[in-house]
Amino acid sequence: MRFLFLTPSLEPSHDGVGDYTLRLATQLANSGHQTACIALHDRHTEKFMEPRDVGVDVPCWRVPAGTPPRILRARLQEILSVLSPDLVSLQYVPHGFSSRGMPVRLPGLLSSISGNFSWHLMFHELWIGSLSGENLKRKSIGMVQRMIVRSLFRRLRPPRVHTSNRFYQRKLLNAGIDSRILPLFSNIPVISADPSLRKALLSDAGIAQDSDNARIVVLFGAIHPEWDPSSLLREISSAFRSILVLSIGRVSPRDLRIWNLMTEWASEKLFFSRLGELPASKISDILHAADFGATTEASELLGKSGTVTAMLEHGLRVIVSRSLGTGERIEDPRFVVIGNKGGDSLSVISKRPASESLAEITSLFVKSIDPLTNRDRAIHGQ
Repeated sequence: MRFLFLTPSLEPSHDGVGDYTLRLATQLANSGHQTACIALHDRHTEKFMEPRDVGVDVPCWRVPAGTPPRILRARLQEILSVLSPDLVSLQYVPHGFSSRGMPVRLPGLLSSISGNFSWHLMFHELWIGSLSGENLKRKSIGMVQRMIVRSLFRRLRPPRVHTSNRFYQRKLLNAGIDSRILPLFSNIPVISADPSLRKALLSDAGIAQDSDNARIVVLFGAIHPEWDPSSLLREISSAFRSILVLSIGRVSPRDLRIWNLMTEWASEKLFFSRLGELPASKISDILHAADFGATTEASELLGKSGTVTAMLEHGLRVIVSRSLGTGERIEDPRFVVIGNKGGDSLSVISKRPASESLAEITSLFVKSIDPLTNRDRAIHGQ
């Protein structure tokens, strides 16, 4: 098959959805399919970039954010006419296509494109404001975001819609959109472990030796503003004699304020180290060296987090300490939910073998859309 993926940005390591899309497209190409990508709202370039400018194995085009709609449409139609894809897959995240999270022109733009292809929608994020107690501003924005999602579905008529978690699947169903879950794979390839790194990390933090009761807990990625670190810190403090909490990834000023609050818990037992942005290979090294992952994401939305997936693929059990309050329980043994009665103590939980899921999920993607795509093309005389 011939696949064309539409995503907001394709700047490496600066856009999680873009990195995901390029990895999926590359895996499909390695499996014998023809693939290409277009970034429709790329904030990381000021000029239109063609494949020779982008410099990756899969043909990619990058259109700067702020490009007038008529020019963007002409570029997209021109590329489509050259590639003649069987499937055009929109990798949707609202803030990727609009700084305000409301890309109201996107449904009209995409539905105006003509060609002998079927549409596919992958919703990485949906609308806000659907939980009880949310303020009027969030509810108002959410109403517009929900309208955009429904408009995309109504105008593009995709034979298959995917999302990454059951919480989003239920929201889509309530909006009249049937979807299937396509799990995420990690954007961090699993490399061979460096056996010396663990001891070096502990030593650099001031932990004298890698004792049986010393543990490394990794926070990977952004820190959610509604996350309270106290329950995580109390839990790990009660389970182990020495704990190093590592932060890796991009940290905003808002994240840094929460991190600084965490470090006030520093003691002879709790140690903190912020490593910042690192190349993928170094992140893989650190995840191999760690004992646990920790996430600030809500338990209902774990499936949408690429950083959570990266920790899981490196064999880490992930500690969860935030919820949206829906009452949904996590039964997956790869997660340790703080406050979940009957769960195992951290002190008796061990790592699992590392295992990548890219090939398996790519195969699942193809099997999920291929029959319906062919049928859809036949129905529409394409």
